[in-house]
Amino acid sequence: MKTKKIIPDNQQRSLSVTSKKIEEELDDIEFTLKGKYNKQITHLVETSYDNETKEKILGIIEEIKFVNKEMFESLSLNPQKTSESRIVRSRVIYLWSILIDSTSEKLTRYGDLMPEESKIIDEFIFRILSLIDKLKEF
Repeated sequence: MKTKKIIPDNQQRSLSVTSKKIEEELDDIEFTLKGKYNKQITHLVETSYDNETKEKILGIIEEIKFVNKEMFESLSLNPQKTSESRIVRSRVIYLWSILIDSTSEKLTRYGDLMPEESKIIDEFIFRILSLIDKLKEF
């Protein structure tokens, strides 16, 4: 149930975005500290905190999340609503654009490639692009 509006619409919209960003960034820090990104092959996160320090940081994060939730509810802020399909489509389009810019033809802006190097690169890029095309069907 929404409570009575406390602040003007413009400030409400701005603070809704602020609250969303707080939540996203804290989740990212939390995932990092809990090792959830260490399942990636392209980005390795090296441990630099001991367990005691991690627990202190995670405790503060929980406090910030609590206050953020309290602010969100008290000021009757509005959650952003996005459909799964919109997220998938936008990410697929973004990946497609990155891949198109990674073909051997486009990579020549960084210097010449030997034909065999171009072939190897393009085989991988076009294989991934064909899989991306399958995702575009959804």
